[in-house]
Amino acid sequence: DVCYEAIFVAQMGVHARRLLKNKMELLRLVHKEQVPSWFVWQELDQRIKQFPKAEIGNTNDKHIAGFGLYVDILNVDKRIAHLLRQAGPSHELMLQVYKRVPERPGLSGLLDALNN
Repeated sequence: DVCYEAIFVAQMGVHARRLLKNKMELLRLVHKEQVPSWFVWQELDQRIKQFPKAEIGNTNDKHIAGFGLYVDILNVDKRIAHLLRQAGPSHELMLQVYKRVPERPGLSGLLDALNN
């Protein structure tokens, strides 16, 4: 939890600089529990550690998955889709993201989902 808090604080520092705001003021106003995409990222980050080997695609998809709450269709690899499916029954936000992943994997599944 301490590591996740440190990551969140560091990210808020980046956002504060980009928004030309005071970092401490932003941290007083925004808590990680208020940011749904943060919850998705953190949940995937915790679950991805169960895999024996890290893959660069997982790292990218873990960050992309946070946007799954704000798009109609989300294309992720099968390992991330598996983690979303695992987390779905116990976390409504994770289920929302999982429902946006096409049923069929790959580009053909993405194209089918976009056409429907």
